[in-house]
Parts: sequence; C-alpha cells; structure tokens
Amino acid sequence: MKNIQPIVENDNCTQCGTCFAVCPVDAIQMKYSDRRGLIPDVNQKVCTNCKKCLRVCPGEELDLNALTRQVFGKLPQNPLYGVYRKVYTGYSTNKQIRYNGASGGLVTTILYELLKDKDIDGAMVVKMSQDRPLEPDIFIARSLDDLISAQQSKYLPVPMNVGLREIMKDTNGRYAVVGLPCHFHGLRLMERLNNKLKDRIVLRIGLFCGFNPTMASTKFLLRRAGVKDFSTVKEIKYRDGDWPCGFRAYLKDGTDRFLYPIKHFLFSHYLFERQRCAMCMDHLCELADMSLGDEWRADLKSSAAGWSFLMTRTKVADQFVEKLVRKSSVYLEEISPDIIASGQAATMIYKKRGTKAFAKIRSLMGKKVPNYLRNSKYQPKLRYYIGAALVYFIPALFEKDFFSRMFIWVPTNIYNKYRNAILRFFRE
Repeated sequence: MKNIQPIVENDNCTQCGTCFAVCPVDAIQMKYSDRRGLIPDVNQKVCTNCKKCLRVCPGEELDLNALTRQVFGKLPQNPLYGVYRKVYTGYSTNKQIRYNGASGGLVTTILYELLKDKDIDGAMVVKMSQDRPLEPDIFIARSLDDLISAQQSKYLPVPMNVGLREIMKDTNGRYAVVGLPCHFHGLRLMERLNNKLKDRIVLRIGLFCGFNPTMASTKFLLRRAGVKDFSTVKEIKYRDGDWPCGFRAYLKDGTDRFLYPIKHFLFSHYLFERQRCAMCMDHLCELADMSLGDEWRADLKSSAAGWSFLMTRTKVADQFVEKLVRKSSVYLEEISPDIIASGQAATMIYKKRGTKAFAKIRSLMGKKVPNYLRNSKYQPKLRYYIGAALVYFIPALFEKDFFSRMFIWVPTNIYNKYRNAILRFFRE
C-alpha cells in the first residue's frame, strides 16, 4: 500500500484529517461527499509514496496499548477508563459560557483561561461554516469570541486534525487542541514522527464519543424539523437552548426550526452510525491529557444549565485544573470514575466488547476491519452480536436517501425504543 487511498475506499477511514496535515507535498485534499462529509482524496500524480500518511493513519493499523504506553508509560488498571489521575464533575462559573455550552462549559473556560494567561497562543477548535452551514470549519481560536463561536457539540464527521498543518507552520507557537478519540489516535501517531509538533501542543482536551453519525443524520434531522430546502439554512446548532439542549436550524428568512429536547434527535446517532466509528474501542478519549463529557445523572436533570465530567490523565492536566480551581473559574467536585460508568455503561461496554462483534459481522460481509479487531481472540457474547447486528444493518438502510425519507415522521418514542434496545444488549 503506497498511501491511504485504499483505506478510504475500504470505508476504514476515521476522517480524522491527520493524513492531510502530515503530507509533505500537499497530495491529499479533503473533499466533500454528501454521504460521508469531508474525506481525504489522494492526487496520485503528486504523491511521492513517502508513506507518511500511512504511518499516521489510525484507520486500519492501530495499537491502542502501544500508544497508551507511549503516552503514559503504562497500561490502565481498568481498561474501561484508560489511564487517569482524577475524576470530577462540575461546570464553568462564567454563566454565559456555561449556558451557551453543550453541557457545563468547561472546555471553553479552560481554553479561555489558557489564552488569557498566555499559556497558549491559540486553540484548535471547530465551528460550523458560515458559507457552507452543513459543513464543519476547523480553525485556530485566539480570542474569547472565537471560542464562543465554537461552543457546543457538532454531530457530524469532523476532520479535526487538518488544523495541525497550521500549528506546524507556527514555529514558536504553543497550542491546545480539542478532539475526539480518533483525532487523538492520529495525533499521537503523528507525534511519533514529529517531536516539534509534540512540543507545540501544551494541552490535549479530549471529548467522550459514543455513536458518531454520518452527514445523512444532519439532513434527516433537518427534514424532521420541517426544512425541505437545505439551501435556506443559515446556521445549525446541535445543542441549543436550555440544557440538555435541542437541534435548531436558523433559516435565512429569520425563522428557525427546533427539535427539543435532545431525546427528540439523539436516536439519530443509532440510525446513521458510521461503520468505522462502530469499530472504535475508545469511548473516553484515553490518549488525551484530559477528557470531558456530558454529565447525565438523573438528579441534575432539573437544571437549565449543564454539568460536565472531567478526567485528568496527565500531570500537566492536573496542574491546569488546580490553577482554574484556585482562580474560581470552575466549580468541580471530585468523584469516583464509577459514576461515569453508571450513566454510560452500555456505551462503554459496546466500545470495549461490542465492537469486536461488529467487526466480525463486517468481516463476514466481506469488508476489511482494523487490525486490533481482526487479530483479537476475544469471543463476544451472543447478545453482543445481536446488538452489533442492529448497529450494522439499520444504519446501512438509513444511509439510502429514499429509505430515510420514508421514515421521517416515525414518532420519537419508537426511535427511542430502538435506541434503548441496542443499549440493552450491552448492559451488564
């Protein structure tokens, strides 16, 4: 294999964007696909076959244990959580940031304080494109306004690591990066090749990631919200309004369409799950310096503003968190990691065990699977196979535009029963 093009064609591309950033001759461009979003495309005439893109690609060849040892010098005591130092629940004490965030506003506050104290020169984040509102826009934030524009979750494929190219151009800058597990898989592989990149990144902030939908999910939600013509859309917010927030489309005529609360659209992740994401074993972003995610405990549901989980994994992360607490920029309560599992156990079990059942089904269908799943000796339980079969075949149907259009008006409670049925197969 000379470059990553076969991995893209095999549908094993994580769409992390690392290959774009590492290519020394700009032979790789990110091209938009209606179904898959932004995907890498190799210009074979320009490619020099240096294979750097293959060396940083987590799509088919990824040794998570080796990367964990590379980063932390050891393996985790509990593989469900990865290596960690402390676990918290909390929120930003800045009311505007907290309310505008997807949950507790911690990521934005952490980045803002780092910028304000000149610990970093910028932060690699993502917002929705102004010119192409259904597409992500990865950029380097250098002010509070920049950070606020990037708040909230983006439930579509985001090739975050394309932003690493800009970081590499700044020979003296210091940066923070925000991303999902696949982004940090690619980043850590790239750091093996480039010590300068490793030195320029001060803090790696990871986000919990469960089921990650294709571009078709966003279009399904727009239609479900009553938007028939996508060209009328001015802006999309996946987590807008009071916590736990809802999906809102702002239209060019000044009106908007809203699906609230999140339960009215979260099921779509399970209808449009990306196959490569369904084979990812990393839910809690185990290779980051710190990992954050929504806090879903029942006793917090009455709050109009959210809470977040925060796991520190490195000494650097601990130092930044302690500094924020001293400044009263955040409110944090230290908790047991088991509290995270109490609300996300099914997804965590799927990631560590159900993915292997999914990979075996995919292999039986004649498709390639990542090496860490292909070589695994673990034998999944029968119920994991049943749940994984739903994750494989239902999204395959909904990816067909005519099929998803047929089921636009199915009641939310029916879709939520489908989602709950999948999760039930992975509860211990």
